[in-house]
Amino acid sequence: MNDLVSIFAGVYNIESRYPGALEQFLESIRKQTYTNIEVILVDDGSTDNSAAICDKWAQMDNRFHVVRHDTNKTINKARETGFRHCTGQLVFNADPDDLLHPQAIEIQHALLSEHPDCQVVMGVLVAIYQDEEINFIPIDQPNYELADQRASMEKMLRSGNFTLWNKLLRRELLETIDWDVTKINDLHLTLQIWLNASKFIHLNDTTYYWIQRELSQSRTNRSELTIQKFDTLFMDWNRYIGGKHPEHYASFLYRAYVMATSGFDNLSNDKNKKVWYEKLNEFYKLTWNDYIRSDAPLREKAAFWWVAHFPRHKTFISRIKAFFT
Repeated sequence: MNDLVSIFAGVYNIESRYPGALEQFLESIRKQTYTNIEVILVDDGSTDNSAAICDKWAQMDNRFHVVRHDTNKTINKARETGFRHCTGQLVFNADPDDLLHPQAIEIQHALLSEHPDCQVVMGVLVAIYQDEEINFIPIDQPNYELADQRASMEKMLRSGNFTLWNKLLRRELLETIDWDVTKINDLHLTLQIWLNASKFIHLNDTTYYWIQRELSQSRTNRSELTIQKFDTLFMDWNRYIGGKHPEHYASFLYRAYVMATSGFDNLSNDKNKKVWYEKLNEFYKLTWNDYIRSDAPLREKAAFWWVAHFPRHKTFISRIKAFFT
């Protein structure tokens, strides 16, 4: 099959923040071994040279197209605009400062073609630091596994791989989702997509490189983003899963716990640390009865309970309490 694959990306002042990164990203798309692609670049009100770079690539390669927002409307609004301009039945989101393996689209497209009952193929989440050299190793025989909704959701929540990017999706999964979230919150989007799908392909090979940069949004304004992401996590639970899919409850609590324990170190001032401490106290009021609402195997529920309350729990809470005394 030679389906058209639509790749979409929101672009906002990438060139001034990470000089050269946008060109490298676009080059990694141009070099895809699967060539029947269209690339939708959404200039989200850039005030630097990013828009001009996108225009240059659209002139060089007729598979590249530029759509513009007059003002900056946030990354998820740019993603929505990009998706609405896609014409392919298969869509792939990417961040404009990351890199794709040359075979990324070829491999994921082949897997969806081989398994037409699956709606999503996702790769592993690999973080690469900006100065680290990347050697693209050819992938001859993809290593993958199939999963139903429950198994895939649990794998996603436990690994933290709930990004919108790095996934080839059948476009109907995105037709009805709510893109309206004030900050970058891929879980808000991927939860909806996962609940719209029934069968998934988990690719164990690396086809997408998440570049870690010193000035990236995930590394700045950590205090504000950390608190907002934790609040949004529970908002998404109530909106999309709570009361509807109790089978995912244990995995959700595990993700909340990991987020809670890692988030404290990202806070930069005493006021935010106090807010976080109050949130943690609410989280730790959860009881065994909260965990057994899930129909996960008893051994698994016991494991989650152990992780959340012994011994890291006691050590972590003691460390936080010491901060306030």
